[in-house]
Amino acid sequence: LHDVDAGVRATAIQELPGDPADRVGPILAEALADRDEKVRHASMERLARVSSTDRVPAWSALRQCRREERHALLEAVIETDDSVIVDIAFEHPSSADEDERALAIEAIGWGATQACVEAGIRALGDPAAAVRRVAIASLGRLRDRSAVSALGKALGDPDAEVRSGAVRALGVIDDEGVLSYLVDALKDPEQSVRETASHVLTEWS
Repeated sequence: LHDVDAGVRATAIQELPGDPADRVGPILAEALADRDEKVRHASMERLARVSSTDRVPAWSALRQCRREERHALLEAVIETDDSVIVDIAFEHPSSADEDERALAIEAIGWGATQACVEAGIRALGDPAAAVRRVAIASLGRLRDRSAVSALGKALGDPDAEVRSGAVRALGVIDDEGVLSYLVDALKDPEQSVRETASHVLTEWS
């Protein structure tokens, strides 16, 4: 895995066993940042083939990889089999670690069940603004009408980014109930939120 030949490193990643999970995950996360594209691609493919037997290393790699690689990796894993990583994500929304809670809610946002929507709504009450921002983005991706009321309440969040995100999420939900919330957002004390609301209202109409 530390050979000077990128082909050797890529093959090593492809042949990496699933156990022990606590060592495999960090190795895959490190390979995602390898200087050679072949090695990065091999690691991405290895994680995208995640199954119920090696989902723990995949979750560990997601936790430890750089943020700029996380979204692409998560997207690749979800595209291969959304149920596995979403299932394991449901084990972590209450983690003591803020970053892990955020990752869990981001993964859950790729699901397509009412349980995913409900988890996103609960996360709007998370004490960490970063987690609430992810929850808003996930609810926007899910576009479920049952989240309208919760997103409307999020317009009172102390974090301006959360409020702007709530406006954007409301704007993609096909429900006339969002209109009053979008109009209210035009009165937000933060200019960026007001501008977002104005733009979303134009697009929504």
